[in-house]
Amino acid sequence: MYMWEEAQIISFLGMDIYAWGLFAAVGAFGMLLLLCALSAMKKMQGGTAPVMFLLSTVLGLVCSRVLYALFSFNVDVPLLGKLHPLFITGGGHSMMGALLGGFLGAALTAKVQKEKALKYLDMFAVAALGFVFFARLGEMFVEDFGISRSLVYEFTARLPIAIQGEYDSCLATYLLEAICAIVMLGILLHDVKKQEKPGNTFVLFLLLFGASQIVMESLRYDRHMSFTFIRMQQIMAILVLTGGLIYAAKRAGKEKKTLFMLFGMMVLISAVGVGLEFAIDRTEINRYLLYLAFVVLVSIPVCMGLTLRKKGN
Repeated sequence: MYMWEEAQIISFLGMDIYAWGLFAAVGAFGMLLLLCALSAMKKMQGGTAPVMFLLSTVLGLVCSRVLYALFSFNVDVPLLGKLHPLFITGGGHSMMGALLGGFLGAALTAKVQKEKALKYLDMFAVAALGFVFFARLGEMFVEDFGISRSLVYEFTARLPIAIQGEYDSCLATYLLEAICAIVMLGILLHDVKKQEKPGNTFVLFLLLFGASQIVMESLRYDRHMSFTFIRMQQIMAILVLTGGLIYAAKRAGKEKKTLFMLFGMMVLISAVGVGLEFAIDRTEINRYLLYLAFVVLVSIPVCMGLTLRKKGN
């Protein structure tokens, strides 16, 4: 059985498995526990948590593999080969695909339970971050994965989140993403407890996760799902943030004209972001300033979305 040589392999119950896979399994178990707790808190129908966990896990795995196969231009394997069931042992996944499948599973659970989907999407938005946290931590066991460009400033190289490679220092971007996931989990847990309008926590997830991943994908320099300088998961994160902003506006009762204006604004913000990415890669401009500008840029639609979300209440 072919296994990815760059990923650390461990023996577990007599089987060779990826260390990352073990962390992903722990994350899936954490997601199940969160779904059970949220189901009890929201007084959902019996069986909601296990049904949602099963459907979301299966669809998450399928969507993760499909998006990885479609957009892994730097992997020299034909599309049908990457979609072959046995190729899963060769590694490769899309976090955005896993979350997309998970939310589809949550919506399907609502259909099975003959309930409105928004409450189920809120639940999964919170629980999914438990999986994201452990899955990101597991990336430490994959060689040259989830790391940044070589650090050019001595101060950054001394930070606790910096790791020393064979020739230079890099940021452990996977650790930053894990920290973001646990912080967002706390925020969304607090939000879902007090929210009376279904769907608001889901909107908050789209805004926060989309914006954070735009920046994190810019920091990552591992060529995962990349085509030249274009990172496909960063484009997906832009779509997630855009979707959260427009959906928040729609829930606030805004007209179609306003929705188109917001979409146009996101196109403009994306174009500015491309310019910042080019400057980070190709110029000598201070990277602290460039990333500060990047954070400010993605904060604009987040703040607008939060304001619209409040009005929609």
